[in-house]
Amino acid sequence: MRNLHIPRYLATGTALGLGLAVVPTTAGAATFVPCDTAALITAISTANGSGGGTLNLAPGCTYTLTTAFNGGDAGLPAITTPITINADGDIIERSTAAGTPHFFIIRVDGGKLTLNSGTIRGGSTPGDGGGIQNINAGSLTLQSSTVTGNSAGGVGGGIATFVNGTVILRASSVDHNTAAAGFGGGIFSGSALTLQASSIRSNSGGNGGGVFIGANGKLTMNGGDVSDNAAAGAVGGIFNSGTATVQSALVKGNTAAVSAGISNHGTMTLQDTTVSGNTATAGNAGGIANISTATLTLEASTVSGNTANSPGATGGGLFNLGTATLIASTVTDNSADTAPGGIYNKAGTVGLIATAVADNHPTNCAGSPTPVPGCSG
Repeated sequence: MRNLHIPRYLATGTALGLGLAVVPTTAGAATFVPCDTAALITAISTANGSGGGTLNLAPGCTYTLTTAFNGGDAGLPAITTPITINADGDIIERSTAAGTPHFFIIRVDGGKLTLNSGTIRGGSTPGDGGGIQNINAGSLTLQSSTVTGNSAGGVGGGIATFVNGTVILRASSVDHNTAAAGFGGGIFSGSALTLQASSIRSNSGGNGGGVFIGANGKLTMNGGDVSDNAAAGAVGGIFNSGTATVQSALVKGNTAAVSAGISNHGTMTLQDTTVSGNTATAGNAGGIANISTATLTLEASTVSGNTANSPGATGGGLFNLGTATLIASTVTDNSADTAPGGIYNKAGTVGLIATAVADNHPTNCAGSPTPVPGCSG
């Protein structure tokens, strides 16, 4: 007779049929969380009370939240300890049913959350962090996960993290989130943000449709893209007010009234990165704006195919008021309504080292109030 295989979590505790309880395995091991929203809430509360833990979710489950936890503003209990949630294609979402109150999904409050292979969806708050809010020096790591379809009335439609916090995304996506009146449709960061082979796509906001880095923020990006984001005001792609290093990445297809691709107000370095196909719909700087006192460095990077074609707009590729240094880079095929279409150096300093500025329309650099040494046409 064939042996009957019984899943370990059924053999070691309460059966799922007897109330969908949270079922620990052996001592010190991870806790299995059945496909039941109440069980997920209980598991997080229990892990917090135990000083942390690892939760393994039922594969392919959708955990739907219909109300905020304990009458607060988050759907799940706050993460106050180190907790790892191992999802397996699972979704944690706010209900779309009529009458569902507004709340975001997760708050990391001084704890440490690692989410593997899960989706955070549909959070909605009049405040900050439509999907995930990270406060009080909390730490958030997303691995192969997605934050999508969330909205905030404040900052950070998908994720909002504040001073002293840490957010790391690896092979993850933040997409189709909205911060209608605030900064950072995808992500708002006032602290350390690391993006590794991750995508920030199709988000929208008042300013900084994709990513907004505050004055105390630090962005480290390696691989991935910031693409197809939109801002009603300034900067569709990346708005940097702090420190940013972007390597081997793509900033493409973003739109904003002004400064469509990138606006740098702090210190920013682009290495082996392409800024292309971004469009300023009502003003200057299709590709990059480097604002007064800001420092921008491009190394082996490309600025191409960006436009600022509204009446009187200039600086299709780069609009500079600060200090910009381009090393072994190219600025090509950008366009503006008013010359120059390549680099507009209004009052700052632009240094070109082994860099080509060519085939921009109507001119490359000619027409800038402050000349760009080494750039003709």
